[in-house]
Amino acid sequence: MDDSSFPIPENITRELYKRSAELVITNKIFSLLNKLYEISILTLSPILLAEKITQTLLSELDAEAVGIFLFDAASDEATPLYISFSKRVEQSLGIQQIKILIEKKIPSVSQNDFFSRVLQSDKDNPSYTEVLDDIWGHIFHSEVLVALKEQAHLRSILLYPLRVGENKTIGFLLLGLNHAFTVLSDFEKKSIHNFINVVATALDKALLYYQVKKAHEDLEVAYEGLKKLDNAKTEFLSMASHQLRTPISIIRGNVSMLEEGDYGILTEREMKVIHKTLGNVERLAEIIDDILSVSHIESGKFSINKENLDIVQTLSSAVDQGKQEAERKGISVVFEKKITSISVPHDTKKLFQVFFNLIDNAIKYTKEGSVKVSIDNQENELLISISDTGIGIPEDFKKMIFGKFVRADNAKKIRPDGSGIGLFLVKSIIEGHGGSIEVQSPVVENGEEIQGTKFTVKLPILN
Repeated sequence: MDDSSFPIPENITRELYKRSAELVITNKIFSLLNKLYEISILTLSPILLAEKITQTLLSELDAEAVGIFLFDAASDEATPLYISFSKRVEQSLGIQQIKILIEKKIPSVSQNDFFSRVLQSDKDNPSYTEVLDDIWGHIFHSEVLVALKEQAHLRSILLYPLRVGENKTIGFLLLGLNHAFTVLSDFEKKSIHNFINVVATALDKALLYYQVKKAHEDLEVAYEGLKKLDNAKTEFLSMASHQLRTPISIIRGNVSMLEEGDYGILTEREMKVIHKTLGNVERLAEIIDDILSVSHIESGKFSINKENLDIVQTLSSAVDQGKQEAERKGISVVFEKKITSISVPHDTKKLFQVFFNLIDNAIKYTKEGSVKVSIDNQENELLISISDTGIGIPEDFKKMIFGKFVRADNAKKIRPDGSGIGLFLVKSIIEGHGGSIEVQSPVVENGEEIQGTKFTVKLPILN
């Protein structure tokens, strides 16, 4: 007897049909997941990602509307990132109303029953409604939404939370169906959950990429702006310094002539005023020269003109000039020459400026005690150190001591008129010679800490 003549029980037929339908849905879901994974991997723009995802879901799920909204908890608003509509919905609403739907934010999300049900739930269950006013009632009159429901067959709306991390809601996925949610089987409902997580992860990645990209672009714009400001400042400093040099030279010349008696003999009191004036003019001329040097460094016009001369002699000249002020203050200056002479290619004028600046600072900021200068040759490197027993440098200031226009608070109290340029120029000149400079405060000698500051200059010895 032929086996085909035996009828298959109805319950088995129903089960086979059910399993077959589930298999079709499973294959469809797998296919959809693959497409979504591909979109998420290849697309980094949040808007483009939302467009591709919504259009794919619209086609694969035979939906009437699919939208992705971004949720901002601070403003309590849901902003449409992209919404795709079926032809029927587009024809029913028209281009203008579609544009309004895509651009209009949904305010007071936490107060909206439809959205709040999703926000308050700790699960990924959707919020469901067949009343279109629940989501778009703040945009259109009821007549428009009724027509949309009847003409475009937009029967029901599902709203899923898009969550990442520790249950953080970053947005919503809207599904507009042409049938009631209750028509979907439990298997179909569970299948939809599979791609909700994929959409949430893809959106989170795209948003992060956008934020990083935007921050990078903002930094570039800010950098270019600062660069222009810095260039303008450098040009102004250069111009102002050049313009000030001429009147300063005239003032210096006239005051010198007064000092020398070219305009008649001055009284002792008048001579004191002239000496003070001349000292201030010289100080002002030094500041102008320093500012001009800074502008040259920043504009790349600062040059080092090296000659193969005795660097010990250059340092000795700076020490001798510094001793004059030290003697007036009653401070001893000790010069240790561990080498008596060595010819090294260097810019004599600029290295003299470096050595004198460091020695002069040591004397200025030492009330009592001594200043020690030393030079030595170690492993093809010159070590020049200037140490003092002065006020020292605060710990939190050491990192910025070589910056422009920067001075420590304790230094300001002793010399309020300082420019804060000297050490910046010192470092720039030394580095222009291929060397380096280090600072130590307090000074460590024989394992003991001593109040004061020590600068160590290292310069290469070139054959």
